[in-house]
Amino acid sequence: MWRKYILIFRKGKPRKFKPKDPLRYASAYTKEERDRWFSQIWEIVGDKQTHPKIERRTASFPEEIPIRLIRMFSIIGDIVLDPFLGTGTTVKAAIELKRNSIEYEIDKSLKPVIEEKIGIKQKRIGINFNVEFINRG
Repeated sequence: MWRKYILIFRKGKPRKFKPKDPLRYASAYTKEERDRWFSQIWEIVGDKQTHPKIERRTASFPEEIPIRLIRMFSIIGDIVLDPFLGTGTTVKAAIELKRNSIEYEIDKSLKPVIEEKIGIKQKRIGINFNVEFINRG
């Protein structure tokens, strides 16, 4: 059994939205999704790392996890922070869900894998995004 824990912290009061905010309504999820997502236990089938360039040295998790978390706690146009980019599962979900994101990864050898996963060379209809890689040190 694959068991992981997700801790959720909030600083301050709940977020306030403008009445009838169109981005909030466009980002809405169903009652069934809310009931399932805000439960104590999620039953999601694990994922295996299958990319030939990275073998088994990086963690792999189902894309369903960042999709749920991004939809639960952000709206279209918000910024998602992932301090452990890895192979790019979270940034891929953020792009598909029309969120901005800031990601960090110290392993420079993963850059081609990340580019492939997010389809950096693909044209997307209705989605404009810019990816910038910044090398430090």
